[in-house]
Amino acid sequence: MEKNLRDIRENLNSIEEKLSKLQQQLEQKDKLIFLKVNSVAKKGLNMLGLVTQTWIAEFGLAIGNFKGPLQYTAWREILNAIYPVPAALALDPNTANLRLILAEDCTSLRLGNKPQLLPDSPERFDPCPCVLGSEGFTTGRHYWEVEVWEKIEWSLGMARESVERKEGIDLDPKNGFWIMGLFPGIGYFAATSPSETLPFLSVKRRKIAVFLDYESGQVSFYNADTMSHLHTCTHIFTEWVFPFFHPRRNDGGKNSTPLTISGIKGH
Repeated sequence: MEKNLRDIRENLNSIEEKLSKLQQQLEQKDKLIFLKVNSVAKKGLNMLGLVTQTWIAEFGLAIGNFKGPLQYTAWREILNAIYPVPAALALDPNTANLRLILAEDCTSLRLGNKPQLLPDSPERFDPCPCVLGSEGFTTGRHYWEVEVWEKIEWSLGMARESVERKEGIDLDPKNGFWIMGLFPGIGYFAATSPSETLPFLSVKRRKIAVFLDYESGQVSFYNADTMSHLHTCTHIFTEWVFPFFHPRRNDGGKNSTPLTISGIKGH
């Protein structure tokens, strides 16, 4: 890609030089030379278009039947840093279980040792220690990344607005949850009916990318460091859906690392 970009810049420089000469020749009213140079300039523009089309074709990556966030894959290769997170996500404190401790900017959460003295509300999860994102979606494509780092247990993904919040919940698609996670003794899993283990994921991921395509009914998960596809949930969405975060138990401090909505940096 870097070579293609260099070729594009060289072509642009060449075209600029030719156009400069063309302007001089116009001033000299030399129509014969004008036609010749104009032909060369058009050839240069056609070459630039071919290089650009080739570059775009090289990024037409296929991932089976699933529509992936190709624009973010390409951005990672050509940009140094992308801020803010494309979906500009934050956590919704009104939905957070009372044991969850949210960062001041509502982009990070961890499980505390005891419930906080905060008012209860119909939208707050209890007793499940989880939280929703502050923004929901009923259309479009949306992408964000979550740092999981050294956590040995976690779940994240999407939940519909009408999910049960006041009882013990089963994180299952039939109940309105489309998630994947990591669980001790099981490894990576996807919330299906029944839950599906993902045995091919043997290496711990530092950062998970979530991609929602509402119209296509897909929630896809990626290794955010390599953009390799991990799993895709499919469903026909008919209501608001929200990002879902569950740090799970602390396990005596072994799993106390927070879940953090991450800014996106290029390699």
